[in-house]
Order: sequence, then structure tokens, then C-alpha cells
Amino acid sequence: MTPGSANQLPDFIAETPFHAIMLGLLAIFVFGTVWLLSKRTAFLVLAIVSLLAMIGAIMLERWIVTDREQISVEVDAMAAAVAANSPTSLLLHISDRFPSIKDAARGHFNRWQIEFCNLTSREVPAIDWSRSPPQAEVRFVVFARARQKQGDGLGGADIVGVTLQMEKEPDGRWRVISYSLFNPRGGPAPAY
Repeated sequence: MTPGSANQLPDFIAETPFHAIMLGLLAIFVFGTVWLLSKRTAFLVLAIVSLLAMIGAIMLERWIVTDREQISVEVDAMAAAVAANSPTSLLLHISDRFPSIKDAARGHFNRWQIEFCNLTSREVPAIDWSRSPPQAEVRFVVFARARQKQGDGLGGADIVGVTLQMEKEPDGRWRVISYSLFNPRGGPAPAY
């Protein structure tokens, strides 16, 4: 099964093992209890089948990488690239079709030395499957500490909200096509 086909499965199957575990445990408990009370082997068999189905569903969930999970991996990798002051690594996550976005990222790295960067929260990516190729919007908040590379070297720490527009490219990877900053506390967006 390709990662792209994961979007055809319901989220409760492909996104988290929670539902498979809870339904499996419930079925095992019910069939096991009925077997203990009635001593009918059919219920023991059903309890064992429920256990095997639960294990199979958990393995299926682990095997399938959904588009939302791919986007989360990309966001984590971008945050790691920023924290490591690695523009080369960050640029791998930006679409080649949008050189202005790559130039803006290089400009930020030329101006700022990142001392610390950590994702503090993120929203579930909103994927628009009606577009061709599919696009997604993901919003997250980072806590970053940085100082200017030139001038007086002023620096500081701030909480910054980031909105990324991403597009699924022909190679199956989600890459950034646009971004904007927002103030997670409300008020005007920061300018860096």
C-alpha cells in the first residue's frame, strides 16, 4: 500500500492505534467473560480472533504512513534544521518551484544565529484534496532564541506562530510553497 492510499482509510484506523486497542480489548473482555461463564469454545475462539485482529490493526496502523504523518515528519525535520542552523537541510523541505521562498529562508539564516528552537504546539494539518496536486495548511508555534549575526548582535527569545502552505510533489513528499508568521498571543504578526 502506498502512502498516498492511506488517505482512503478512515482516520481512526490509520492515524492512531488507540481505537484498535480499545475495540480489541473490549471484544476480548466480552468474549472472554462469556466464555468463562458458558465454557463454550466458540467464545474462546472469538476472543483469540479479537486478539489477533487487534494486533493486526496495530501493525497496519504502524505500517501505513498517512499524509498527515508525513507532514508532521517534515515539520519536525524543518524545526531540527532551524535549531541546527542548517539552511541546506531546511531548503530540502521547500519546493524548487518557489525560489523566492528559498531566498527568504536563506535571508533569515544570513541575518540570525539561532541559539534554540523548539516546537511548542501544532495543529492537525488541513489537507485540501480537491486541489491538484493536493495542498495542506499546517500551523504551529515555536519558541526560539536568536541573535543578529551583524550589527550590534542584539538578540532575544520569542514565541512565534508559523503557517505553512505545503504541496504534495510528484515524488510523494510534502514541501513548503508559502509561509507566513502570526502572533500566537494575538495582535500584529512579528516581522523578522
